[in-house]
Amino acid sequence: MSTSNISLPVDTETPTKEDVPFAVPLSPKHISTRHRQFSIPSPIPCRRTRTTSVSKMAAESDLLNGTVVSFCREKGHGFVKPDNEERNVFLHISDIEDEYVVQTGDRVEFRTIPMPPKCVERMAVEVRLIELDKHKPHQRWDNKSDF
Repeated sequence: MSTSNISLPVDTETPTKEDVPFAVPLSPKHISTRHRQFSIPSPIPCRRTRTTSVSKMAAESDLLNGTVVSFCREKGHGFVKPDNEERNVFLHISDIEDEYVVQTGDRVEFRTIPMPPKCVERMAVEVRLIELDKHKPHQRWDNKSDF
């Protein structure tokens, strides 16, 4: 029996990979069963999604020092105030290369790249702690308190 004459029903309301290029799967608890497909990704590239050219740009940028002025672990971002500069720099959780969760008052070293979509602001990348704020307890990323 030939299967070339069989037509399958098509759900036109559910987006497919072809409809939403570069989409990422959503967590099942965030969407209904009917639309458990794909969402448009964040415009802010994390370390995993950064292109080779942007990674090269980061590697070639100056190494800066600064102080964390805000960071929310639950939201996954915060800001760093570079030394000798007025404007704060965006900090994403995926760009922290240390075993401790950064907190307000911590000193860090980092490089910067332009932040999409307009590339007017900058974001910190390759962020490493150089001095912990001794007045606050710090936790490791695995939630173990160290001191």
